[in-house]
Amino acid sequence: MCAKKKQIRGFTIVELLIVIVVIGILAAITIVSFNGIQNRAKNQQTISAVRSYYSALKAYGIDNNGVLPSGNGCLGSPEAYAANPCYIGANTYNYTASITNALAPYVSTAPNLPGDRVTTGSITASGIFYYSNGQYIGFVMLSTDTCPAIAGAIPDSQFLMTPHIYCKIKLPTT
Repeated sequence: MCAKKKQIRGFTIVELLIVIVVIGILAAITIVSFNGIQNRAKNQQTISAVRSYYSALKAYGIDNNGVLPSGNGCLGSPEAYAANPCYIGANTYNYTASITNALAPYVSTAPNLPGDRVTTGSITASGIFYYSNGQYIGFVMLSTDTCPAIAGAIPDSQFLMTPHIYCKIKLPTT
């Protein structure tokens, strides 16, 4: 009698390639979905921080007969900007301790800010920008084309930085 030889069957190269392509497609879908969720979380973090500073400015104005802190600069902790400006355009604006110190009694701790920097053309922005001369607060929203309503603030303007947007809201009046 002749002993039957056991045949070992493996996967063909085509089957392996199909599995690799399917895994690649699933990974791409997961990464895109994760980035969307991550950007929404960062936007909520920014909205929360802007709301805190808007409320702090309103309280400051009430305590100071309608006068808001003078100057222009980044709001938040200096670590949030890591020695980078919060706005670069026709002018460059950096973190200013005087504005933060003026608002310190109204903001118990500086809100966390996403560290994303957005650039388009000659403008680079990150964090929250306080501009007393122009009477607004500016901030970046990631991967969206609309500015949110914040704490009853009146939208001033917006600047599309595809796929992001730079939003401005008017400073509070008392």
